[in-house]
Order: sequence, then structure tokens, then C-alpha cells
Amino acid sequence: MEITPSMAALEAQAAEAHRVHRDIVGMKAHLTEYALLMGNALGRMREGRLYKLLDYDTWESYLGSPELSIRPRTAERMIRVARRWIGELGYATEQLEDVGITKLDLGVGLLEAGEKPQRVLEDARALSSSDLIKQLAQVRGRPEPERSRRYRVWVGMISSARGRKICLTPLRDENGTLASMALDGRDSVEFVGYAEVDVSKLTQVSHYRGKIDCWMA
Repeated sequence: MEITPSMAALEAQAAEAHRVHRDIVGMKAHLTEYALLMGNALGRMREGRLYKLLDYDTWESYLGSPELSIRPRTAERMIRVARRWIGELGYATEQLEDVGITKLDLGVGLLEAGEKPQRVLEDARALSSSDLIKQLAQVRGRPEPERSRRYRVWVGMISSARGRKICLTPLRDENGTLASMALDGRDSVEFVGYAEVDVSKLTQVSHYRGKIDCWMA
């Protein structure tokens, strides 16, 4: 069969796709390795309170330093994964780097639920993160966790004859708008700031003009 220019170009693109994919997989392995090593180091820093010797009063202030800028939740996850898989179970980073830090963290939950380490690693390599979440929910005997609905919101304090309430209104842009809030002439609004919230965790949600207004007393 004669190979046309278009076929040759397609084969070249396919070869490039496989080559780039291999590069991405390799870089992901390095990311996992460094995340495990960092989790181990962060654990030593926190448990020994070594950050105080660096003139940081709190763990959070150390994590928030310009050199690190690590969220406490991220640090906690890396510490938890490194402690369980490396510190307690004795695995080397080379044995875990192909799994990924997210799956290893889900694996910690499966281990706590009584699953065997080797089985957890086999499942982590074969399944997606969403499948592992479902498996963890089944092992724990709980329904699959509901996906969070996170919004970047405009935060305002509304004062009226009915009292004061905090209003959280999802933003469409960085400037925000008051058009979606059901205010009358007697209400006043004081801008507080911006935040990111999970509206599924709020107790009272109302709809107005197609947007979501979340009110918390």
C-alpha cells in the first residue's frame, strides 16, 4: 500500500503523542517521589518543632513562608502518606512512584479500613482515583461521598430590620455584582471580602434570578 503524505503525517503525530505521554508518565513518577520525600521531611520538621529554631512561632507560619507557600492541608496529606507507606510499612519511594500521591492517600484510607497493603497497591495501579473513592466508601460501609460544589464568592454583611446576616454570592468575574441579591431599600451591604466555599455544606440556600444566594445567620 502506498503511503500518502497525509498518512505519514498522521503516523508522525501518533509517534509524538506516545513519546510525550512517556515523558509525562516519567515526570509524574518524579513528582510522586519528591512528594513522598517532602512529606517525610515535613513530618520531621513538624514533629520535632524544628521550625521554631528558624524563628517561626507556628507550623502554619512556617508553611506560609515565601520559600514554601504550602497549604496546611497539602502538607498534612504528604506527611500522612509518607508516614504510613514509608515510615510504617517500609516501602521505598521507587516502589510507590508509579502510583501517585492522590491514590496513595486514598490507599491510606483503605489500609485504615483493614485492606492489605499489597492489595491496595494493586488496586491503586489498576483503578482510577474515582474508582478508589467508590471502593473506599464501600469498604467503610458508607454511601459514596457527594461531590462538593465549590464557588468563589463575594462576601458581604447585610444589615436590615430583620438583623444582620452574611451573604455569600457566587461571582461571575473578579468585580462581582449585587444584582443577584434580593435587597430592598432598607437593607445596607458592607463588603467583607472574597472566599471559596462549598455550598453543599451550607444549611440554607435560596435561588434568585438564576444565581445561588447562600445565606448563613
